[in-house]
Amino acid sequence: MSARTNEFHTINNHIYGGVGGHGGAGGQRGGGGGVGEGSRFKYAVETENFTMHNHFQIHGPGPEQQQQMDASKTKQSKAALALVRCPPPSQIFQGRQDILEKMEEYFSKNPGQRHIYVLYGLGGSGKTQIALKFLDMMNRYQTPRFTKQFFINASSLQTLDTAFKNIAISQRIGNTSEDGLLWLTSEIEEWMLLFDNTDDPTIDLFPFFPKMHTWKHSHHITKPTAS
Repeated sequence: MSARTNEFHTINNHIYGGVGGHGGAGGQRGGGGGVGEGSRFKYAVETENFTMHNHFQIHGPGPEQQQQMDASKTKQSKAALALVRCPPPSQIFQGRQDILEKMEEYFSKNPGQRHIYVLYGLGGSGKTQIALKFLDMMNRYQTPRFTKQFFINASSLQTLDTAFKNIAISQRIGNTSEDGLLWLTSEIEEWMLLFDNTDDPTIDLFPFFPKMHTWKHSHHITKPTAS
């Protein structure tokens, strides 16, 4: 009976941390990062007769991690939507029925085409409340006219970029302003963008008007202030 050959084994393990999750919704401060994707590990086995190397990566998070990730995304989506959701009009708003009727007539014409309506006047004359009252009226129909309405702070290029970024995050389709514009372009249903504080004449708003095909529905209300 032959003597058994001695074998020497060496096992080297390397553990790597997972990749961090996505950042939070835009705003004055971004949200917290998401849950990591999980750890990676690599090991090598060496013997007298052969060498074997293996590299493994754990791709899928466990049920607990997945639940945390889903909760984090939901929280980010709700936070982003809150930043771009059109607020209700003031309860003490009265009057301007003539303007509201003109707006309703204008937006009812040429269905399927882009509509842009400009409310122009001195600061504090009630332009924002007129726009919000109009949207509130449209929502009171049995079938609301605009399926989605977004409030866009147009006071600077930064606030414009942040608003469309938050649209993307709220709809869970990305986290950039370009993603938000592309999503609006892909929507078939009617939606409304309310551009508020469009006081700076050096800001070109047209790049922030999503490009539409003739069969898409897009509507915009802008509110420049008279100087």
